[in-house]
Amino acid sequence: MTAASNPQMFLAAADRLTSAIERHALALAQDPDDPAEVVPAADAVTEAAREYADAVFDATGWGSPFVQTEQEDEHPRPAADAPRDIRVKTDYVLRAKDVRAAAGVLRRRRAVTGRPGCDDLGDDLSDIVHALFLIDGWDPGSYGEAIEAVGQEWSAGPSEE
Repeated sequence: MTAASNPQMFLAAADRLTSAIERHALALAQDPDDPAEVVPAADAVTEAAREYADAVFDATGWGSPFVQTEQEDEHPRPAADAPRDIRVKTDYVLRAKDVRAAAGVLRRRRAVTGRPGCDDLGDDLSDIVHALFLIDGWDPGSYGEAIEAVGQEWSAGPSEE
């Protein structure tokens, strides 16, 4: 069933959102310094807005009408041809199963890439991982049985200047 054939799928959520906004406005009009009334009314608006966005998405496939406005305000879009900086943050937890094997991976990577750099680093595991990162840009899935990534987090977004 499409939204056009059953607009009640999201119109009821719109009515609940309208009512929540009205209750919030009334609470503010009566006493804006009364958190016992204002806070629950604000929470009801937030919940009704979520329900409305979910109902719109379920019925039509359109995303939240609220998120786009917030994102545009926070991060104005630059012109399509303007240079943009993106910050990528990564955090890995590694497990070295065999430090000698890890050193062997490093030796082979140096030979294959022809990048003998990183010779000034030591032989401990941190130095080996550092050198692998510098040589091949970091590919923990290709280090075989020597080093295993057991956890990772990453994020990407506009660079904060």
